[in-house]
Amino acid sequence: MRALPKEWDVKTMAMRESKDLNKLELHDLFANLKAYEFELETREEAGPSTSQPTSKYNY
Repeated sequence: MRALPKEWDVKTMAMRESKDLNKLELHDLFANLKAYEFELETREEAGPSTSQPTSKYNY
């Protein structure tokens, strides 16, 4: 997981903290990472998020 690009840091950190990686099967790790990759690609295709709050002030 150390070889993954920087945009994967959030996912790999969450996996390290929430799962016992010594007990995690390789195919489960791969499936989890593939699902995250799909999510990243979907967000990228959708463009910027419109759910972020906008400020009434223009700086």
